[in-house]
Amino acid sequence: MSIGFRVKTDEELSAEFRALTDKQLIETGKLLKDFAKPRPGQGPDENWLRQLKLAREEWRRRHSNGTQ
Repeated sequence: MSIGFRVKTDEELSAEFRALTDKQLIETGKLLKDFAKPRPGQGPDENWLRQLKLAREEWRRRHSNGTQ
């Protein structure tokens, strides 16, 4: 028996973030921000940083006022 993990694509993650309510997206972003913090003796986790970046992009997409 083996256990494996599949890393989700950016498209899959973006679709999941689009399906969240604003409140859920905020909570998810807070968790991702905590997970992405560098740990003692280690750098930041790139996978969590990638997910945080995508969650922030979704937030900006929803809440931009069209002026950028």
